[in-house]
Amino acid sequence: VRFRRLQLAFFHDVVREEVYLDIHRNRSVLLHRLLRPFPTRETAVLVITDAGAARQSWDPQRIIQCERLTDRLRRAGFIQLWLNPFRPPYWHGNSAEEIARIVPKMLAMDTEGTRDTVRYLNETLKHLEG
Repeated sequence: VRFRRLQLAFFHDVVREEVYLDIHRNRSVLLHRLLRPFPTRETAVLVITDAGAARQSWDPQRIIQCERLTDRLRRAGFIQLWLNPFRPPYWHGNSAEEIARIVPKMLAMDTEGTRDTVRYLNETLKHLEG
């Protein structure tokens, strides 16, 4: 995977209209403004979230917000990949289980998941290039 440009943004619980440019969430920017300069079909959006696995609870609002975000990114044409710091067994019986079904691809953020992330991005970008 070759990164020509990288932009980090932060959020709390779920991505809404506003994201933050700093970890303390002091400097906000509208998501569409943050993504505007990036060519959609060549840009991967990696969302790192526990998707509710940390709380081990079912949160319908979180699920709805994640579905809105993934639909929005899909309609815009962005490649998207969701990374979860918890392994799949921890996704069962909470919001993460449903979110993993909704988003195009959610992987654990462990060694194997990181390898799969790079493989997925390489395959997706190769497919787009020709």
